[in-house]
This record gives sequence, C-alpha cells and structure tokens, in this order.
Amino acid sequence: MTFKVSKLTARYSRIEVCHDVSFEVANGEFLAILGANGAGKSSLLGAIAGTVSGKGSILLGDDASTFCHRTNAPGPGSHSSPRDGATCSGR
Repeated sequence: MTFKVSKLTARYSRIEVCHDVSFEVANGEFLAILGANGAGKSSLLGAIAGTVSGKGSILLGDDASTFCHRTNAPGPGSHSSPRDGATCSGR
C-alpha cells in the first residue's frame, strides 16, 4: 500500500510553516522527517493528521482520502478537537 502526500501546505493563521511538501512511501519503505528546531516537522505531521490548518492531497493505497482544510486550527499546546472549524470534501 502506498502513502502519498502531494503539495501539502501547513499554516498557522497567515503564516505558512510548510509549503508545497510532496513525498511518497511504498509498502515496506520507511520515511524520516529531519530538520532543525522550528523547521516545521511537527506542523507537517499535524497537517497530515488534521490538527494544523493545511491544504493539499493525501492518497492512501489507490483511493484519495478525504482531506480537511482547518480554517481555525489550534495553536501549539491547544487541546481543541480536530473537527472544530473543519470543512471537508472527498476527492
């Protein structure tokens, strides 16, 4: 099964913390996300999980998953529900 992220952008309010990130991981492969403090590693994973505002596409296997664009994503340390302020559409 393949996991593919295409043109993912993560943001807090108007500040983009990751821009146009794309990668693909095939069955049996590993992916490491490395970077300096503040580079956006956690924000990238948060955008994939839907806890950080983002846009882009995520594909798992042969089917595109529903991608939620968070309009009011919580800031770091917030405990808001990932569904708060989300608008979702299937692809």
